[in-house]
Amino acid sequence: ADLPRSPRPGWCRCGGRVGGFSRRSGLLVTMPDAQASIGDDPGLGNDPGLGNDPGLGPLSLCIEAVFDAPVDTLWQAWTTEQMHAWACPDGYAVEAAEAEVREGGRWSCQMRHPVEGVRHVHGTYVAVAPPHRLVLHHQWLRFDPMIGPADPPSPQTLVTVTFTPDGPARTRMTFLHAGFWHPASCAGHEQGWRQGFERLKGFLAATD
Repeated sequence: ADLPRSPRPGWCRCGGRVGGFSRRSGLLVTMPDAQASIGDDPGLGNDPGLGNDPGLGPLSLCIEAVFDAPVDTLWQAWTTEQMHAWACPDGYAVEAAEAEVREGGRWSCQMRHPVEGVRHVHGTYVAVAPPHRLVLHHQWLRFDPMIGPADPPSPQTLVTVTFTPDGPARTRMTFLHAGFWHPASCAGHEQGWRQGFERLKGFLAATD
């Protein structure tokens, strides 16, 4: 199914840079030691599917951000066609995206870079608790220009994002991407997500 369209709620501006803490923006990015195990990461605990999956690697990254926007606004940005505007690294554009936002539902996103070409990522929703929590599998596919996505895919990882009220019209977003096997992949995804959250900041500002 195509990403659902949403009403345009009252948008709030989020300022500052992702990647460091700013009193103006309330944005904080942290990346745990690459040698830490999944079980040592905050927010995992014994939650089913979060860290006790034997197929997941031992490395993870964590990004925490406070946006000057209500929880429902962030939820809409993550679960509707609004993701087309921000959910990719710098230099890429989302060409197609599909999502069925329910437990067990599938999602996919195809993006294109003018030099690096097409990339395709997909997964399934493990947990959906509107408007506070999403858990989803995340896996890149190798893309063949003649036949589209092709085997073998990259290792599967796990994304957990929570939205917590942090004042009358502020939301604390805690983002955890777990299950990497290689430090370079973990670091590359950390950079890409930072860039995506900068795009999210710009999108919210433009729709304020």
